[in-house]
Amino acid sequence: MIAGIAAALSAGAVRADVVAVEVRRLAQTRSGTLTTPQAPAGAAVGRVVSLTERRLTDPAAVIAGLPPDNRPLPQVTAYDELLPRRAAASASTSSEVS
Repeated sequence: MIAGIAAALSAGAVRADVVAVEVRRLAQTRSGTLTTPQAPAGAAVGRVVSLTERRLTDPAAVIAGLPPDNRPLPQVTAYDELLPRRAAASASTSSEVS
């Protein structure tokens, strides 16, 4: 577990799910069921980035990458027409119960 935490921290991650993945990866490597290619000497180590955190910290960048929404706004007038009927039905039901 400590090796998994150390591996996750060295990748720049602090999330529990990343630690769990690293622990599983290390366990598989130690048992011989998984062979991972070694990075060349002097290669830059990537940083793990949470997409959720990225979206929350910079929503404008996410929205800027989307195409414009040209759809018309939804109409709810048909539902508004149902409201008086519901109120009338409730009133008649409550007077029948009394």
